[in-house]
Amino acid sequence: MPLLLSVLPLLLLLPSLLLLFLLLLALLLCCAGSRH
Repeated sequence: MPLLLSVLPLLLLLPSLLLLFLLLLALLLCCAGSRH
């Protein structure tokens, strides 16, 4: 199953990308909150 082997790295990468995105979002919210 070559399709499964090509999708597996994406499934492993997705949670880390999501975590990174949430971390950046939290950082932006902190910056916006301290700016007021």
